[in-house]
Amino acid sequence: MTLSTLLIYALAVSFAVDLWLYSRIFAKIRCYLQKLPDPFGYLFKCNVCLTTWVSLLLMLTLWLLPTSELVVYALAIARVSTIIKYLLDHIRDPDSEGWSCGQQEEYLSARKHGTGEEYV
Repeated sequence: MTLSTLLIYALAVSFAVDLWLYSRIFAKIRCYLQKLPDPFGYLFKCNVCLTTWVSLLLMLTLWLLPTSELVVYALAIARVSTIIKYLLDHIRDPDSEGWSCGQQEEYLSARKHGTGEEYV
């Protein structure tokens, strides 16, 4: 396994875990599973624990179904895309296009009145 392949797998696992922990798509089933008695309920809440098991599941899946690598690349691309979006959101000028009118006005008002901590 090369270093670049390892990085792609790490990005894929990272995105899959975040998708599970923070997306609305899995909210109902996540809530149900997190209420299970410990240690199972805790497993579905803990980022580090979940990362370990998702990594193992990913490696087993790739070993059993080598064609599933497409899903891994899709997850890795999604993670890189969110990182790029995050970086661009923090360097983009709010006076330019890209923000909705409400967001831009709220930011400019907060900046004018010195209360823009949430936008830093």
